[in-house]
Amino acid sequence: LSIACGEGTATYDPDTATLTLHNATIDNDIMANYGIKASIPNRLKIKLTGANTITRTDIGGGAGICSDNAVEIIGDGTLTINVKGDTYDGIYTGNDLKISDKATVKINSKGGLGISSEGIVEIDGAIVDSAGLYAGIDAYELKITNGADVTLKATSEHCNGAFIRKDNEGNGGNIELIASKVKATSYYPGLYAGNNLTVNGGEVSCTSTADSAIWTKGNILIKGGAKVTTDGKYPMGCDGSFTVEEAEIDAKNTNE
Repeated sequence: LSIACGEGTATYDPDTATLTLHNATIDNDIMANYGIKASIPNRLKIKLTGANTITRTDIGGGAGICSDNAVEIIGDGTLTINVKGDTYDGIYTGNDLKISDKATVKINSKGGLGISSEGIVEIDGAIVDSAGLYAGIDAYELKITNGADVTLKATSEHCNGAFIRKDNEGNGGNIELIASKVKATSYYPGLYAGNNLTVNGGEVSCTSTADSAIWTKGNILIKGGAKVTTDGKYPMGCDGSFTVEEAEIDAKNTNE
């Protein structure tokens, strides 16, 4: 099944549950409540080729991508998502979200979350720039690996660039950053983990305009030659142990 989307196309293969976007422009608020809506029982793969856009301009226009199950974004193309509706997210998944394969995804959600997942968000070697009113990423786990380049931002007060929470059973809440570049900016901690944070190599830069730049309810481990820079009104820290092994930290506290 292939349909025209602006000058490009969106092609769906039901055998592999793969939706290929090729220079696609998805911007019809009148005809659809979401840019992409998936209700299939298995993981939806979205393959990007060329430059693709999803734009939701109506206040009730829905999320850019909304899936009841897991989503995997692959390919070497780009996807730009702009959502202006109140409470709607750039990407929402009812299960895990993975972005990999050198894909570039840029999200701006004016009234909701950049990325919202009821599972694990994994960014593997991809470029992701996600800004939302309430968080750049809100999920139960966050893994950023393999040379990924990730920028996260929350534009509202009392919010986090990444808010990684435990589930109802007390599981999850971990952030793992491996050999990647991560930048997070928000009013509350740029990176917040309901459990543990591990930085293994790479570069991490976090800013809080009113609180700690990084805060976790569990432990913090920084190692592997990582370079971590923080700027906040209060010291970064955790409720557990704070361990640094062979790493560089430049921590600023701007509170008088």
